[in-house]
Amino acid sequence: MGRTTLTGLLAGCGIALLAAGTAAAQATDPPNATGACTASATVTGGETIDPYASSGVYEIPLSGTASYAGAVGDGQDRPERDFNGKVVIKTPPGVPDIELTDEWTWNGPGTGASKAGDVDWDLPSVMPRGVPFRVEGFHQDNPERCEGYVNVKIEGGLFDSPLAPAALGGTALAGLGVGLAGIRRGEAA
Repeated sequence: MGRTTLTGLLAGCGIALLAAGTAAAQATDPPNATGACTASATVTGGETIDPYASSGVYEIPLSGTASYAGAVGDGQDRPERDFNGKVVIKTPPGVPDIELTDEWTWNGPGTGASKAGDVDWDLPSVMPRGVPFRVEGFHQDNPERCEGYVNVKIEGGLFDSPLAPAALGGTALAGLGVGLAGIRRGEAA
C-alpha cells in the first residue's frame, strides 16, 4: 500500500472517529451561564440540571418531568418593566429548534423576577439516544441579560433510535469518501 493511499485512508478514519468522539469531548465542558440569574431543573427520578454549576452532559429520559426554578438578581418583585426569554433544544441546521412548552418562551411587561413550576416532555422516538445535544436559554431584563446552555443526552444506547444506523452509515460513507479522495490517481501515459 502506497504512502498516499495510507495517508488518505487514515484521514478518512480520523474524520469518522472525530465525528463519533465529538459527543464524548463535550462531557468535560465547564459551566456555561452568564448574568445575575439562577436557573435549574430537577428531573423526576434524576439529577439537577444547573448551567451555573456545569454544562453537562446530563442524562434525561425520552419522556419525563422536571421541576424548574429561575430568578433574576435576588428574585424579588421589581417595578413593572419589559422582559423576554426563551429555552430551546438546538437541532441540526435546517431543522427547527424544539420548544417543549409555551412556558419556555416568555415576555413582559410585569413585576415578577422569579418563576418556578413543572414541565413535562415526550420527545419524538427518532431522537438519538446517548448522543449529547444542546439546550440553550436566555433572559433579557433591564438591565440584566442572562444566557447559557447545558448539554443533555437521552437515556439509552446509540442503536435505540431508528435513525442511528442511517446516521452511522452516512458518517462511514463520508469517512470513506475522504479516504478515497486522498488516494493518488495513476498518471495517464
